[in-house]
Amino acid sequence: MPKLSRIVNFASMMLLVATALAGEPTYVKNGAVSLDSLILKMAECQKHGLEVSAPLSAIQLLRVRYSTLDLHGKPAIVSGLLILPKSAPKGLVLYFHSTIRDRELAPSRYTGENSYPEPEYVMMAFATGGYAVLMPDALGLGDNLSVHPYPFGEDNCRSGIDMIAPGRAIAKRLGVSIGKHLFVTGYSEGGAVAMCAERQIERGHTLTTEMAAPMSGPYDLSGVTAKSLLEGHQSPEGFGTKLFLMSYAAFSALNNMDGIDLKDYFAPSFATYVPYVFGLKLDDVGMAKRFVNKAVELGDLNSIDKILTPNFRDSIRTSDQNNPVIAEMRKSDCYNWTPRTKMLLPYLNGDDVVDSANTIEAVDAMRLKGVGSDRMRPFEIDDKKLSHSTAAPVAYSAARRFFDGGFAGVWGN
Repeated sequence: MPKLSRIVNFASMMLLVATALAGEPTYVKNGAVSLDSLILKMAECQKHGLEVSAPLSAIQLLRVRYSTLDLHGKPAIVSGLLILPKSAPKGLVLYFHSTIRDRELAPSRYTGENSYPEPEYVMMAFATGGYAVLMPDALGLGDNLSVHPYPFGEDNCRSGIDMIAPGRAIAKRLGVSIGKHLFVTGYSEGGAVAMCAERQIERGHTLTTEMAAPMSGPYDLSGVTAKSLLEGHQSPEGFGTKLFLMSYAAFSALNNMDGIDLKDYFAPSFATYVPYVFGLKLDDVGMAKRFVNKAVELGDLNSIDKILTPNFRDSIRTSDQNNPVIAEMRKSDCYNWTPRTKMLLPYLNGDDVVDSANTIEAVDAMRLKGVGSDRMRPFEIDDKKLSHSTAAPVAYSAARRFFDGGFAGVWGN
């Protein structure tokens, strides 16, 4: 009987894949969260800085499979989470998640019972207030078996945009009425992906966005973000996180770009260590600890001077476009443009993971292009007790108030 069950499950999965490849989105129910459970969850979220109104109705969680294009423009099957309240009159929020490596931590795996903090906070911030929410798994995560192209926003935003039509179609099939408005947001890596998505939508897509709220993103990837790697780090968390993210970017480049030799970028022992650690069955925290230990072994306690090669450090300092990694990062820079959509840019002052200069530079560049405060405003979170990760609920609260009431909803004027 167990063998028969496995055969049936495999056949069902193959049917889902075949249907998605044919262009038809498919879904399975991940679970549901009752109104009573949402009220309890809200009380817990409020302890960590989430400030939004009380939940309105129970919520369905759906794992969606749909088609998009991969890095090479070929059809690919990807997955994501659709969060559906009983009705969603305010519209649809497209949310891009922050950096993860473990595909089983992708949004599509959230059931309402497991403790994946980001999908839960996003659900509590937006879906409880009358918005449907789409959380696409980035390429290489969830059901997609490639290596995630971290941290390239231009490569990752397409799969989110391509989820909008399937999400609306599935909601309609289930009898949930979604308002016409579309909102775009995301945090950290997802903040930059959200910015790239908004830019792509505005540059000729048939979609129209009501408002956008990229949050704490590495918008200047080849400049501010790359140069921040060379700075000393204020906290063990910041140092460990940046080592992990830098190694993740290297592993991604090794698997997604031609002609990459990690010894051109890292000290020899670190260059061989990166793919070794990514081959281990470790969670993201465990991997970060491994990279910190290796850095200490090389003599770097608060910087990465002995980890990066002198040539790559010079390439970062000069933003050398002849370096293939810097050139690829340049393609995803998304701060120096002119958004037409009203935009809020929440960020943490003093963020030692994603340098807050990314947001400040984006604001300055947009102002020089004539984008006034009637169309774009930064929202500074100035709290020394918060870190990059713990500031997220405060940023979500600002984005929710913005989507509900525009700039007046945030500042009350």
